[in-house]
Amino acid sequence: MREAVRRLIEENPELRADAWYPTLFVGDRVLCCDEAAVVEVGGKLAALATLAPEGEMNEGTPTIVGLYTVRAFRRKGYGKAALARAIERGI
Repeated sequence: MREAVRRLIEENPELRADAWYPTLFVGDRVLCCDEAAVVEVGGKLAALATLAPEGEMNEGTPTIVGLYTVRAFRRKGYGKAALARAIERGI
């Protein structure tokens, strides 16, 4: 998951990390995320869904913590694809 977030920032320098990072990972939410479902387009990361397999509070229920789609890739189904994969993983 951390590798996916790192790639998201590196591949999209126009993003200001403080514009979206707190929305997805406020407090210790980043600590509960062990996995990410990613969608790549042409070798670039287009969408990312973060997962906490044991739940945000380690209660045992898989949880999708955040979903982010790079602005240039929005409204093309990539966010939906990342979300669908995250849901499959959580079942």
